[in-house]
Order: sequence, then structure tokens, then C-alpha cells
Amino acid sequence: MRKLIEASGGITVICSYGKVFEVVGRPSCVVNLEHGTCSCRGWQLLRLLCKHVCAVLHKIGGNIENYCSLYFTSDMYRTCYEETIQPISYMDKLELEFDDIEIRPPLTKKRPGRRKKNRIPSQQSLEVDKIGFRLPETTLIT
Repeated sequence: MRKLIEASGGITVICSYGKVFEVVGRPSCVVNLEHGTCSCRGWQLLRLLCKHVCAVLHKIGGNIENYCSLYFTSDMYRTCYEETIQPISYMDKLELEFDDIEIRPPLTKKRPGRRKKNRIPSQQSLEVDKIGFRLPETTLIT
């Protein structure tokens, strides 16, 4: 959250009407605090504040924690790990025997179309690669 607040420091915020704000930048975004939406869709998808919402809340002096989802609060974190988790003892595990299992390679399908031929390059093409240019096919000696 601190990184988002720092990133939102130089962003210009314009109040449109009520709880709707325009955040000028690249790209410009529209933030609606009443409906909990931002046109970058980061706030709707993750339920975490984006830098545009942080800029608006900084401008109006709002509390960031009031606009985050309850799942990201420290109280919710504590309630998740409130109860103890009993370890599973080694004796309770199911014992499996793998002696009778045969592992086979996966099934493959033949690809459609003609197979490519692996051709051996001719002696002429090898000489061209060494020299870097092609000699004329026929030379007349007079």
C-alpha cells in the first residue's frame, strides 16, 4: 500500500461531481468511490486499491482502509489462523504399494500431412557455405 501511495503522489485529480473523480495521467481514469469502480478495472478485479484510487483518497483526505476489501485487513488475517490446525500423524496415512504399477509412455498421434525429409546437403552447397559466394556453373577456357 505504501508503494501505491508513493506512486500516486504526482497524479492530478479533478473532481467531476459528487464521489466521481477524474485522474489525469497516462491513461486517464475515472474513479467512482460510491460504486467502488475505477476505469482501469484493477480495483474491481482484485478488490485492492489501485494508484488512481489512492490518489483520489489522498486528495480528499479519505482513509484507505475504509475502501479496501475486508479480506485484506489484519483482523481477517488473525481470524483465519485463530484456530489450531492439528498435525496429521504418520501412522494415519494410507499405505500404497507401487510394485504392481506399470508406467507406460504417453500415447501419441501421427501428425497429418507429409513427413519432412532429412536430406543430406550436396557437395556444391557445402562449398558455397565455405566460400561465401557461388562460382559460375560453367567456365569457358580459351
